[in-house]
Amino acid sequence: MGKVRKGDLAKLFRRKTPGIGLVLKEVEDVTALVADAEVFDSLYKGYCSAGDWEEHRLARDNFVKDSGLDQELAWAFLNYSRLTSFPRNGITRDISVKKAFVYIRWVKKPSEYEVNQTRHTAAWYPVDWLKKV
Repeated sequence: MGKVRKGDLAKLFRRKTPGIGLVLKEVEDVTALVADAEVFDSLYKGYCSAGDWEEHRLARDNFVKDSGLDQELAWAFLNYSRLTSFPRNGITRDISVKKAFVYIRWVKKPSEYEVNQTRHTAAWYPVDWLKKV
């Protein structure tokens, strides 16, 4: 199956209830939307290396403000990419950061963790989490 594109019906195929949604927007590379790559890298590294929750919140707010990205897209990028940047069990993993995202409007909402339906009617998701219906 091909990659999910704008106008496709898609589902979150790894969920218990995958849902069905319409892809409204797509972004091939989030980092390309930011004018200065060095600023983007420093903001992202500052977010990933933040210590306590207050530093983390401040770093997130600085990233959203200074990157120039749409707030929801910036939050999605940070939430879905930060998990790949932290070492687990003392082992640092070299996993690529999520850069391709789509904005999907749910017709039938997918499940989320222990909840039967996600609370969002529309949100940004990494492209590799979705499959065409």
